[in-house]
Amino acid sequence: MSTGITREPQYQQLLRIRDQKGISRFGLMSNQVWYDDPRRICFTLSRYKFVAKMLSGKSRVLEIGCGDAFATRVVMQEVGAIHAIDFDPIFVQDVNERMDDRWRFDCSVHDILNIHALCGRNQQREYGLEASHGILPEELQFQKVRRMP
Repeated sequence: MSTGITREPQYQQLLRIRDQKGISRFGLMSNQVWYDDPRRICFTLSRYKFVAKMLSGKSRVLEIGCGDAFATRVVMQEVGAIHAIDFDPIFVQDVNERMDDRWRFDCSVHDILNIHALCGRNQQREYGLEASHGILPEELQFQKVRRMP
């Protein structure tokens, strides 16, 4: 790709990143949101910014129900490491295929209704901004969640 020269020198960095890293892609869910309701991207990023400030300084956190993990980078700016989980393998595959080395985090398939498998993973905190939409009300009455230290 030809780098060209921008009219204003401060924008040359944009072309360098484009040429070195390419153009970033939306994930499956954020792509649909951008297509159908672009304003919703702002609300999503705003929620993640709030969570990032609440978890600032934590060394390890768990994102429950990450979907396409498009906004996970916002939280990564404030914490040491993230393990993101989702119960849908299609989303997890998309996340891992789009993963950028600069923003690398663990992402795996996991059903949060099997909460016992999550306990003891040494996470300092957990958060889930989209996880509850796939859980039926009767499934919420099943068990207590053990508090992580």
